[in-house]
Amino acid sequence: MISFDALVEDLDLCILWFQEYSKDFVKSHKISPDVYIQLALQFTHFRLHGNLVATYESAGIRRFALGRVDCIRAASPEVLAWAKAMCQGDPESQTANQQNSTQDEGTKRQERIKELFDLAVQRQTKEMNDNINGYGIDNHLMGLRYAAQEAGEPIPDIFTDQAYKIVNHFALSTSQVTSKNEAIIGYGPVVPDGYGCAYNMRNNGFIFSVSAFHSDGRTNATRFAQTLEQSLRDMANMLSRSNQR
Repeated sequence: MISFDALVEDLDLCILWFQEYSKDFVKSHKISPDVYIQLALQFTHFRLHGNLVATYESAGIRRFALGRVDCIRAASPEVLAWAKAMCQGDPESQTANQQNSTQDEGTKRQERIKELFDLAVQRQTKEMNDNINGYGIDNHLMGLRYAAQEAGEPIPDIFTDQAYKIVNHFALSTSQVTSKNEAIIGYGPVVPDGYGCAYNMRNNGFIFSVSAFHSDGRTNATRFAQTLEQSLRDMANMLSRSNQR
């Protein structure tokens, strides 16, 4: 058994206090700040690792009797398409001659990126609303599994399928922990090769508590936080360019 002290030593923790803009900027573009942050986290993971992973965000369902939380899953085909487009290179980084010859292509590319972003926002907004209104999949599946156990029936095959194990290996565990105070609230990853990321949305910015494990060579909390900072800048630039057209 791993000792508590060993777990503490293994925890890789980095705090990002992003103050270049706040949730008011996001709201001005008619986007839910929580949806926006979830897309930023997906974009960041794709930039670092070249893929999306099963992502957990707690969804409060206390409006229902005995309700507690369900799982908002932010990884989707729509966000993957947008993240890929964002990572294909920025025409503004080209030389002056290249910019002149590819200006039209660059404009079309930026328009397409914004279209893909809008689709990702729509998908994530629906996912969030579905979950808080009781239409998420995870609690229903858990109910099916426990119902089978209580009835003395075999566990349905879905729960032993490799695909089910993959979608429940939450390599990105997230939660909005908004506080009236400038509090830093966080937790560790829930799997050895994962990240934990709690975020506090403030009127003057965002506070992220990013965690990983030193013992896993694939993850790094500082690198994730630095990349997240750049992702937030790039997303703001994308929205600003869209408004200028």
